[in-house]
Amino acid sequence: MPEMNNTDLEVFKTCLTLFVLAVTWLVGSQIINFWEGRKKRKEQDILSSSEFHKLFGEFTSVWRLWKVQHDRFPTKESLSDKAEERYWDLLKRASAVEGGMESIFVKLASEKRLSDVQINALGYFRQAIQQLRQSIRDFDKMDWQRENQEYILLKDLAIITAQLINKSSKIPKNNIAKMQLSKITEINSNQWNIRVGKKSANA
Repeated sequence: MPEMNNTDLEVFKTCLTLFVLAVTWLVGSQIINFWEGRKKRKEQDILSSSEFHKLFGEFTSVWRLWKVQHDRFPTKESLSDKAEERYWDLLKRASAVEGGMESIFVKLASEKRLSDVQINALGYFRQAIQQLRQSIRDFDKMDWQRENQEYILLKDLAIITAQLINKSSKIPKNNIAKMQLSKITEINSNQWNIRVGKKSANA
C-alpha cells in the first residue's frame, strides 16, 4: 500500500476531524433534545399536579358547603332567594371542577402509558368527581362519612391519580392514547354504584 504524502495526510486528518465533530454534534444534539424534552414534560407534570391538587381542594370545599346548604334547605322548594343563588354558584363550581379534571384525564391518557389497573382507577375516579355535580343537581346531600365505601374509594383513587400525574412514562402512540381515554370514559355511574355497594340504576 503506497504511503500518503503530507498533503493527503492533512486532508485525511481534516476529514476525520470534521467527521468526528459531526458525529459528536449529532449525538450531542440528540442527547440534549432528549433531556430537554424530559425536563419540559416534568415541568408540565408539576403544573398538572398543582392544578390537580387545586381542583381536588375545590371539590372538597364545594362538597362541604353543599352538605351545609342541604341541611338548611333540603328541597328546591325550600330555597330562599339567597340560598338559590348559592345553589347555582355551588353547581357552577362543581361543574368547573369536573371540567378541570376532565382535562387532566385527557392529558394522562395522551401522555402516559397506562396499565389496565391504572385506566380502571382513573375511570372510577372520574365517576367519583361527577358525583358532586350530580348530587347538587338532584338535591342529594352526598353525605359520605369516613367509614363509607364512597369516601374510602375517593381518597384511594385521588392518591393513585396524583401519583400517575408525576409518573415518568413514554408518550403513547395516537391509537393507544385514544384507546386509553375511551376506556377511562367507558366506566359509568352504574359501575360506580356497584363498586361502592349500591344497586345499579338498571337493576
